[in-house]
Amino acid sequence: MLISTVSAGTASATEGTWVKKLSDCIPFYWAGSPINNWSYNKPVQSKGTGLHCAYLYKETETDPNADYWMVTMEVEWDVTVNAVNPLWSGSYDNKGVGTIWSTATASASGATDDVVMQQGGCMEFSASVGIPGTPIGFGVPVKLCNPNTVLDRTSKSLHGASWYTSNVVYTPLWGTGYVQRVAPGVRPTFWSYVNYPKYTVYDTGTTECRYYCFTIWGTTKTMRETEIQLHI
Repeated sequence: MLISTVSAGTASATEGTWVKKLSDCIPFYWAGSPINNWSYNKPVQSKGTGLHCAYLYKETETDPNADYWMVTMEVEWDVTVNAVNPLWSGSYDNKGVGTIWSTATASASGATDDVVMQQGGCMEFSASVGIPGTPIGFGVPVKLCNPNTVLDRTSKSLHGASWYTSNVVYTPLWGTGYVQRVAPGVRPTFWSYVNYPKYTVYDTGTTECRYYCFTIWGTTKTMRETEIQLHI
C-alpha cells in the first residue's frame, strides 16, 4: 500500500469562498486482468500508470454557526497498453474504487453523484459537489470515454462516500468530492483511498496441444491501495 500523510503547513489558496488548505499526490502503477489473444499465443492486458491527488478545502463564510470541510479527489488513469478488444475472449477486471472518509460525524453532507457517458468518443464533465439547501457548491473535472461508461457513487454517509467504475480504461480522469458541515472549530482528519487490481502474468513452463500447441500462462492478482491522509 502506498501511503502519504500531509498536515498543517502547506500554503493556502482561495477558490471562491473555499480556501484550499492542503494537497498531496501519489503516483502508482496498475495492470488489469490478462485476456487470451490466440493470434499471438499469449495473454494481453491493459496497464498503465496513475496519479492519485487529494485536496482539502475549508469554507467559513456561509454559516456563522458551522464550518464546512471538503475533500476533492482527482485520479488520472494513464493507459499505456490498451487490451480492451471485443475480438479477444475473457472478462476484464480493470476495476477502480475511490473513497473519501472523515473522522468527524457531519450534521449534513454532500458528494458528487453518478456521472454517465451516453455517446461515443471522450467527453469532459464538471461534476458538482454540495449540500442540498445551502449555497455550498464546487465543481470537479471528470473525463469519460465510450458509451455507457459510468463513474458510479456507491455510498454516501455523514462520514464519507465511495465511487466505483468497472473499467478504468474508459475513465481517464476521475473527479469526485465530499463535503460535510460540522460545528465551528471541529477539525476532521480525512483519508482519500484508491483501490485497484494488479495482475502479473507468468509462463508456467508447460504447453498444451490440441489443433496446435500453445503455452499455458499463469496469473497472480493483488489488490493495491494508495492512501492520502489530510489533517489541519
